[in-house]
Amino acid sequence: MEPPEFTIRLQVGITGGFAPPSPSAIHTITRDPSSPHLTIDSLARASGSPDQELVPKPTKHLLVQSYSEQIDHVYSVLRELPTEEPVGSEDIYGLDTGVTWSDGDGWTWRNGSPEGCGIDFSDVQVGREQKEKFRAVVKLVLEIVNGSE
Repeated sequence: MEPPEFTIRLQVGITGGFAPPSPSAIHTITRDPSSPHLTIDSLARASGSPDQELVPKPTKHLLVQSYSEQIDHVYSVLRELPTEEPVGSEDIYGLDTGVTWSDGDGWTWRNGSPEGCGIDFSDVQVGREQKEKFRAVVKLVLEIVNGSE
């Protein structure tokens, strides 16, 4: 079961190189233990417009109970998945998408660094099964972000 307080951040566009990545979307899901709702904040740019600024979308509030199964699954899968080493060295899942989970218990999971992934190689590599699990996590997070009551 997920902790009562957490933040999930999904960033589409984490690979860079000498220049930092240019994300096309950043979604943040926040759970405050004093509220029955998830708060979802999103920034996005129009497809094919890498030179445009990220534009804030209206904040959404969704009932936690409506998405608790998806959140539990995301939490349990991330606890099993490895991250690149050193941090930010390589997009080991190959989706150009970063997920960060941090919770009130002090546990954090992150693939990619806040500055994105460079052109280095990670000492940690993942197999097809782990890539599929990560792909499922991304899909679940996006289902929540795109959800409604």
